[in-house]
Amino acid sequence: MLSAEIDQKVLQTIHDIAPESADQDLDKDINLQEQLDLDSIDLIHYLELLQKEFHVKIPESETQTLLTINGATRYISEHKPH
Repeated sequence: MLSAEIDQKVLQTIHDIAPESADQDLDKDINLQEQLDLDSIDLIHYLELLQKEFHVKIPESETQTLLTINGATRYISEHKPH
């Protein structure tokens, strides 16, 4: 899977948990929680959806990495099973 495809799926996951984000121009390097005012339940749901969609295990120590779109895309690219 190409990085651009992963990026699009990450964006779709964000739109699934925060539908209002579809109308926003999200900065791919800024924390999603800050940009979208997500609460902790939203963040847990986001991480669970990423794990399910990409078949990756996300350890708690890596959760901050996945709070930006570029960070999530990079992490998934490196850890997604082939």
